[in-house]
Amino acid sequence: MIETKITSERAMQLEDKYGAHNYHPLPVVLSRGEGVYVWDAEGK
Repeated sequence: MIETKITSERAMQLEDKYGAHNYHPLPVVLSRGEGVYVWDAEGK
C-alpha cells in the first residue's frame, strides 16, 4: 500500500521501523519548503 499523505506522527513511526538509525534525527517532518520557509505534514 502506498500512502500519499501522512501525518508527522506516521512518518516518524515509519522512520523508526525502516530508517537507518545512524544519527539522531529531529522530531519533525518537513513536507514542503519555499525559500526560507518550511511546513510540516500538518501544514504548520
